[in-house]
Amino acid sequence: MRDKQSYDIQLAWMRAVSADQSGFTVAEILIAIFIFAVIVTTVFGSYRATSEQVEIVSRNRHLVEMGRNCLDRITSDLIALRVAQSPEYNPPGFDSRPDPYRILGTLDSVGDQTYTRLRFTSFEHLPIRPSRSFGVARIVFYVRLDESGQHHLCRADQLYPYEPFEESAVDPVLCTHVRSFAMTFYDASGQPSETWDSESESIDFSTPAAVGIRLELGNEQETQVFNTRVALNVRRSAVEARGP
Repeated sequence: MRDKQSYDIQLAWMRAVSADQSGFTVAEILIAIFIFAVIVTTVFGSYRATSEQVEIVSRNRHLVEMGRNCLDRITSDLIALRVAQSPEYNPPGFDSRPDPYRILGTLDSVGDQTYTRLRFTSFEHLPIRPSRSFGVARIVFYVRLDESGQHHLCRADQLYPYEPFEESAVDPVLCTHVRSFAMTFYDASGQPSETWDSESESIDFSTPAAVGIRLELGNEQETQVFNTRVALNVRRSAVEARGP
């Protein structure tokens, strides 16, 4: 009997030792959970940072592509500029009609910002719908504010006869998230001006020799700036004003 009790006690002790050697204590389990949480947090943080960086790169790539395409469009339109030369062109007078090929660059207030608005004519007519029509188009680049407060750079295109210009919701949008759109007009001597009117006597009814373009796209966190200067293929030199 005593031998059996001794055997049972020894067996119980061996089982306890075996359980202690093969199992985990509460402290060990808590440490393991803590290490696992640290690893998961680190991995998730790295993934999140990488994901955000990829998103930023993707947005920047989109802005770069949009900005370049926009400047390419404006450049193509300006290179194909249509200008009335003498004797076709007559300075404005009491009984004269406005020049249909007038170049007019003004400063336009849109919301709380100021942008360039440019009106000119070009052979680069782009119909909204498939069409065989062609000719000299009046083109207007202007910035429009949408309902969400975003500024869009738009391009209006109309063939002759030119009706008084009005902004339209169907005018194609060249760029979104426009923070700045400014043009600089250069005369034959290279003098710059923020505005231009080829029907103005103050510049002798001449047209610019070149146009500089600055476009900024983005938001408060990240922006992309684009600059170019377009030398115009045609221009009108100074013209004497008509006599009384």
